[in-house]
Amino acid sequence: MSIEEQAFDFLPKIKDLFKNIPEEAQIPVAYNIIEDAFKKNNLDEEIQCTKQVCSFCCHDQIMLSKQEAEYIKKNANYEIDETLLNKQRSAADFKKLSFADRACIFLKDGRCSVYEHRPIVCRTHNVKKGVDIKNCIVTDGKTKEPNPQAYFIPVQSVLYYFAMKDFPNLKSTYSYDFRRD
Repeated sequence: MSIEEQAFDFLPKIKDLFKNIPEEAQIPVAYNIIEDAFKKNNLDEEIQCTKQVCSFCCHDQIMLSKQEAEYIKKNANYEIDETLLNKQRSAADFKKLSFADRACIFLKDGRCSVYEHRPIVCRTHNVKKGVDIKNCIVTDGKTKEPNPQAYFIPVQSVLYYFAMKDFPNLKSTYSYDFRRD
């Protein structure tokens, strides 16, 4: 069974966990679940995103839930590059934008300006210790594979839980029905 299938099978447990948590407190709980998974698997010291200037993952299209957007807006201090945001919103195909034009609107000088409050999906992408950052920085627009060690079942289930709130008709690669309880 793939990690994705296992994550969907674990999803009812995540839904059960969040059902008794007020919505305004859910995002910090989600962040803690992810951090705990990384610590439990001894990967917290392996993550280098804050220790070196690497922003490759920050050039992928990010699915940010309304709930996360509100949390970031309320808790983080940042400025959005409106020109870049408008360019990304008006693009018929995000992947056809230049690498520079696909930069995250929170990316400033190669660093995340909301790192402490970064979205859940960003927490699943990272650079491992010992990886030469030159291997991450590309200009050809091709997407490289993220660190597969970051894809733990509870982490992926949390990601799907929040994605389902805004995108209930989202399809997985194995045709999971996101509306299922």
